[in-house]
Amino acid sequence: SDYIRGSKSLVLKDPYIRKTHQLVNFIKFCEMVMNCHSVQKIKLVTSYDDNMQKEDIYLKLMDLKQSLLEQDIFLEVTHDTTFHDRELFIDNDWRVALGMGIDFFKAPDNFYSIGVYDQTLRKCRATKIDFHKLP
Repeated sequence: SDYIRGSKSLVLKDPYIRKTHQLVNFIKFCEMVMNCHSVQKIKLVTSYDDNMQKEDIYLKLMDLKQSLLEQDIFLEVTHDTTFHDRELFIDNDWRVALGMGIDFFKAPDNFYSIGVYDQTLRKCRATKIDFHKLP
């Protein structure tokens, strides 16, 4: 959130917002962005395996879009099947290369353990995240 604070818009490119747990990670990402109190637009660029998966996730993303609008944040969702790398572009000239995207949390052992709701306490998978300041 330190890199997002003060920015107005960002673009998250992650082709793997396809399954429920990935969508939950994206919702938690949106909540973190919302708590920065400056972002007005989030653009998600993602892809799907098939039309059935696309329809299922699209409806859920439209619910999220409406929820974000109530917080004065516009969500734009686009589809692109030509990319693999996961990246975050922030309008303050930061580019964040996300090795595993936003899906780097390990599943909790059960739903009655620490880290289920507070991701700052959740175990993570090994991944690499690079922060680049654009010229």
